Amino acid sequence: MGLTFEIAEGGFLDIDLTITGPDGAVIHRGERESSGKYTFSAHTTGRYTYCFSNKMSTMTPKVVMFNLEIGEAPSRPVGADREEDAGHTKLDDMIKELASTLKTVKHEQEYMQVRDRIHRSINESTNSRVVMWSIFEASVLLIMTMGQVSSPSLVPSSKLNFDAMKSFLFNKVISFTPASLLEVYKAVHASDK
Repeated sequence: MGLTFEIAEGGFLDIDLTITGPDGAVIHRGERESSGKYTFSAHTTGRYTYCFSNKMSTMTPKVVMFNLEIGEAPSRPVGADREEDAGHTKLDDMIKELASTLKTVKHEQEYMQVRDRIHRSINESTNSRVVMWSIFEASVLLIMTMGQVSSPSLVPSSKLNFDAMKSFLFNKVISFTPASLLEVYKAVHASDK
C-alpha cells in the first residue's frame, strides 16, 4: 500500500497525518508535513485509515491532493510446473509490472502539476508585490522631485546654489554646449568655495 500527498493551498502548506492499521495500531504519524510519500506492506487484512488533520490551524482551510495505491501480493498458481503455464505466469507478471509502472508515472505527473500550480501561485504573488513596490517607489520619487523643483527652499542648500542653477538653466536651456555645461557646474558649486 502507498500514499502520496501534497498540500496545494492554505496557510503554511502543512498538515498532520496519521496512518492507522485495522488493529488500531499507528503505522505512521507526522506533524506539520507539507508533502510525503509512504509505502508499507499490509500484513493483516482489514481497513487501513489515512487521517489528515488541520487542528493546528482550524481558521485556515487547506487543499490536499493525495493518491492511494493498493497493490496486489505476488501469487503463483498451484501446479505451474509446466512450461506453458510458467510462460503465461511470467507474461502476466510483466503486464502487472508495466501497469504498476504506468500508474506510478501518472501519479508523478499529477504530483508535478500540483507543485507547478503552487510555485506558479508563489511567483505571481511575488511578481505583483514587486510591481506594486516599484509603482510606490516611482510615485515617491516623482513627488519628491516635484517638491524640490517647485520649492527649493524646502531642501537644505548648504552645498548647492539652487537659485543660480535655476536662473542659469532657464536662461540657457536652449543652447547646451560643453562650455555652457561647465558654466552650470561652476554656478551650482559656487557656494562650495
